[in-house]
Amino acid sequence: MDGNPSGTVELFLLGARTGLSGYDCDRIREIVRDGPDWDLLLLLAERNEVVGLLHSSLSGVCGELLPPDVRDRLRSTALSYASDGLQLTAKLTEVLDVFETEGIEAVVLKGSPLAASIYGGVSLRRFGDLDILIHLGDLPRARDLLMRNGFRWTGKGSPCEPGTLSETEKHLSLVHSTQGIALELHWSCEEPACRFTLRTEDVFQSAVRVSLPDGTQARCPGPEEQFLLLAAHGARHGWNRLKWVCDIDRLIRKRTDVELYAVLKRAQQLGCRRRVLLALAIAAELLGTPLPVLVQRELEATRLLRRLMSEIRGTITSPPQDGLPEAPDIAEDRRLSFAIRCRERAWDRLLLALDHYSSSVSPNSRDFEFVKLPSAFRWLYWFVRPVRLVCSYGLRCFTEPSRWLAESMRG
Repeated sequence: MDGNPSGTVELFLLGARTGLSGYDCDRIREIVRDGPDWDLLLLLAERNEVVGLLHSSLSGVCGELLPPDVRDRLRSTALSYASDGLQLTAKLTEVLDVFETEGIEAVVLKGSPLAASIYGGVSLRRFGDLDILIHLGDLPRARDLLMRNGFRWTGKGSPCEPGTLSETEKHLSLVHSTQGIALELHWSCEEPACRFTLRTEDVFQSAVRVSLPDGTQARCPGPEEQFLLLAAHGARHGWNRLKWVCDIDRLIRKRTDVELYAVLKRAQQLGCRRRVLLALAIAAELLGTPLPVLVQRELEATRLLRRLMSEIRGTITSPPQDGLPEAPDIAEDRRLSFAIRCRERAWDRLLLALDHYSSSVSPNSRDFEFVKLPSAFRWLYWFVRPVRLVCSYGLRCFTEPSRWLAESMRG
């Protein structure tokens, strides 16, 4: 890789912005003429799933200055976004038609309705699966309908009755047997352990209809609920994709009915005000999202947000590091640390940590594959798990999570 790394990162962030100013356009041309690190630029865009936005911006501002191979790669990936989006939209329409026929009420989370409503289509916003929210009481029927229409359970949830699932889960994961399309059937906005009290009923009551690219319509969350859900989703995943920050930016710019003070007041009641503030802060810093003066002052006065924003920026803009891959268990603990620090109530932070560690000590499929034991000796997997972790990742699988947890609980 060559070129100017700092200019490359700046170009990457400018290319994902909405409504480029004259200065932004001049700066893009300047960086392109100077010769950015094109390999790094494409790597960052692909990893953060914003190639469609980058292609649109660069083609519109300085398409004639782009190297032919870069222009072709951007165009090819953007077309694949559009093709995949249209395929997923077609399947979504099929599923919603089946549900409507059987009287199952459904709201679509993210995906095609989000892309259509704030991006104007599916070519600018990549999505790789279908997320559908239903009422818990409709879960058995909805699950059976999907399985009769080509979907199968992937094993990432449980096919049990909803009375069991509702205590620990929020969705059922399925995949289409022939098309490979993944679908998550949600009955809750987040796992109960996350203590996010936005009710499914509230999402249904506020839902609005959105026209999809194929001419049909689907229901999606209202603007206030949409913002809360996007902020919660980003925080749950550590905001490690720029496309999720772009969702916040676009929602604020495109949906003029989003009243940020009302969202913050609602977030305060739900115990997720810090998550909403973080979403606003990172969108303003990375994408120049315009915010009301009072919100800007609150962001500037919160030191913890600045630390979290620094972590997010590093994750989004740093290329993958050489060396051994990070242990999955450690990565999960780091995500937990981030999620805990995004909560303002000490009780929520404590319960989130306790729930995670009560489940993390339980044997899982990797432990069962590590050594095969007869069913009469399955209890020995409780001892196999720590041995397997040490063999795979060394003692750091215990020391590093403890350090991260101690740091996060001080939040």
